[in-house]
Amino acid sequence: MSVIEHRKLSKDELDILINEAVESETKFLRDLHMDIYDFFKLNSLVQDGLVIDSRPIYIAALIKDKNQRINFWTVVNSNIDCAITLSKYVRRELKNWVNKFGVIYATMEKVEPKNMKWVKWLGFSEYKEDDNYVTYRIGA
Repeated sequence: MSVIEHRKLSKDELDILINEAVESETKFLRDLHMDIYDFFKLNSLVQDGLVIDSRPIYIAALIKDKNQRINFWTVVNSNIDCAITLSKYVRRELKNWVNKFGVIYATMEKVEPKNMKWVKWLGFSEYKEDDNYVTYRIGA
């Protein structure tokens, strides 16, 4: 039976997650040109992670943008065999965050259809789109 830990990731765990995740999951963070752990520590309203059998597989954070909108940021590790566990966890946590913070947005580049399908499956609806990005929202 797997050991599942639902908690904030340590710096080492976040580094492992970022290094193991596929490029489409981490490009936006690498483009920040700052330490990713510090970015989340300094900018997150809330963050949470999932570690299964000592392997970090997921991080999510809510971060306000320059317009004060709350944005949902996530990274999912590659080659995971716990998609159902992850899906249940994320939907439950996202529901709690919507209840606490209200409307939440998710913006992504149009490079990975699986990511767009995932965010829709979580309950987000398309809000705005341009040539390169699509923004989704969930909540009131």
